Amino acid sequence: LIYIEIPHFHSKSKYLADWNKARLSFGHLLALFVLLTGSAWAALINGQPFFMADTSAYVRGPDFAVVYFLGNKFATSWTQDRTLQKNGDIAHGSSASPTTNDSVLNSPFDKAVLAGRSIFYGALLYAGHVADHFWLSISVQAAIFLYLCYTFVIKCLRFSFAAYFWTTIAVLIATPASFYISFLMPDVFASFLILGVIILAEFWDSLPSRDQILVFAIVLYSELTHATYLLLLVCLASTFLCLRFVAGKGAIKSGSTLKRIGLLFALVLTGIAGALSFTFGTELILHADPIRPPYVTARLIADGPGYRFLQENCATKSYMVCKYVSRLPKPSDTF
Repeated sequence: LIYIEIPHFHSKSKYLADWNKARLSFGHLLALFVLLTGSAWAALINGQPFFMADTSAYVRGPDFAVVYFLGNKFATSWTQDRTLQKNGDIAHGSSASPTTNDSVLNSPFDKAVLAGRSIFYGALLYAGHVADHFWLSISVQAAIFLYLCYTFVIKCLRFSFAAYFWTTIAVLIATPASFYISFLMPDVFASFLILGVIILAEFWDSLPSRDQILVFAIVLYSELTHATYLLLLVCLASTFLCLRFVAGKGAIKSGSTLKRIGLLFALVLTGIAGALSFTFGTELILHADPIRPPYVTARLIADGPGYRFLQENCATKSYMVCKYVSRLPKPSDTF
């Protein structure tokens, strides 16, 4: 994290007045279109967005919800055959045997709903599939990337549009940003959350109201796209608070700082509420508790250190996984 303290050379009212007078020229709009297209150059060369092993789990969550509530006429190519059965089977605890291993891992019919696959991010992928085979999804991800960069470079740091354009081009060429934008996965939203929190924490008072609302909404959605991003937000908010303590009591007690601390605190609470709403909604509708497979344990064992730890300690420790040490090591998915 880089902590930047920029002096306010102008009052907020004059700064906002200057921005209200600003208008994007046709050349600027054309440049933004070039950047939007360039942000997804990896997907364009590939011929389609990149699917990952977990993409299907993200899409099938909202797909199941739509078919469950609205009927089989809304089924898509992602709808599992068992979902097309009578919806009442779920409520009555249907015990029909699954047809694939995948359905056991993530099947409402078997009371198995993964908590680690955000239905909020899944909704973006589902909408993208229904609209145009996922191109809408990565277009939204590219647009958020460009907007946050534009806000940070031009409206926060007050550099020129040319500096924003060439900096963004350099990022797209020299880093894997376009690949992450082109992935049908929520990974890129970790970056959006970090940059959005920096903007909210350090430049809130310098932004017009519409940008304050948009950045707040982006950070809010970003933290809902993956379970670990709420923890990331807590770490970022704690870092901001610690820096303010280092700056002195005056910095903490100022109205501006209290407002920004309140914003970050509200985001954390909203993220917790979002996670709880999914849990309670699943329990209420499907009568199933969302499950979290021991993914970290599986990866540690598959990569080596975890397995060595078990070999050294299972003789004296009573870890649950020690009951299965004779069958290890295994690839993480097999585990």
